[in-house]
Amino acid sequence: MIRTDPALTKLRRQKRKVKAKLLGLPRRRKRKNTEDEAYQSWVRTLPCCVCNAPPPSESCHVRRASRSGTGFKGWMCSVPMCHSHHAATHQHGESAVASKKWFDEQVTKYLALWRTSAGGSFRDP
Repeated sequence: MIRTDPALTKLRRQKRKVKAKLLGLPRRRKRKNTEDEAYQSWVRTLPCCVCNAPPPSESCHVRRASRSGTGFKGWMCSVPMCHSHHAATHQHGESAVASKKWFDEQVTKYLALWRTSAGGSFRDP
């Protein structure tokens, strides 16, 4: 793996910005997914899916490399977790808390709950 100097990367980024400004191109903005944001907010109101600790919880993304690369945060693909379990997934991986199958079942469960109880719609990304 080739590592690039952070200063060089920053220079390249600045060069692209200047070039875009000179050409009169609009600034690139990260597209917001308001439905995903609403889902994340709803997930935070639920108890922890591991230990059933009372809300508020943290919205823990379930990551799958097969969906679009390592560390890909799936669209509406998170579960509620207390801070200690969420931190454990970041420090030691999902397998430190539960199996991949269990996480996939939880994602399916919470999406179904979202569609029925929260009145959320669901469309494929």
